[in-house]
Amino acid sequence: MEKTITVTDAARNFADIINRTYYSHATTTLLKSGEPVARIVPVAPAKCLARDLSRYLAEIPHLTKKEASDFERDLAISSGNLATTASKWD
Repeated sequence: MEKTITVTDAARNFADIINRTYYSHATTTLLKSGEPVARIVPVAPAKCLARDLSRYLAEIPHLTKKEASDFERDLAISSGNLATTASKWD
């Protein structure tokens, strides 16, 4: 959604413009003497690059083989203890 307003109106309603930009992701074009002079746009979300992801994944602690085996055993035991329902919608 894009709105066009004068610079004077923008100055008078600056907080409202910022809120609309933040919450509604709206873009506002500012006019001076009828000509567009500026645009207030929402900031694009940060992008995750592969190198950042690989650094992040390298910092995650990993299970040892024994911990993984114990976890797998615990899951098997737990899933066997789950109650079944008469209908898949229950």
